[in-house]
Amino acid sequence: MEAEHRETLGRIAVIGDYLPRRCGIATFTYDMQQSIATAATNVETSVVAMTDPGHVYDYPPAVRFQVHDDKIDDYVQAR
Repeated sequence: MEAEHRETLGRIAVIGDYLPRRCGIATFTYDMQQSIATAATNVETSVVAMTDPGHVYDYPPAVRFQVHDDKIDDYVQAR
């Protein structure tokens, strides 16, 4: 049954701070996304990165969308 469940799971998105933002949560989110992508080769992973006000980050391709902390519309679009 576990194998059947894996076949139906196509994508996983993680949301959180992400590298190159410098904080422990960014490092954790990066490590988690990389671990999932490595362990579950039949699953596409992507990241929704939280971006703090006044900052611009050069995110890697895994980041498909940014939520700017101070922009309510970004939270709506991310769902």
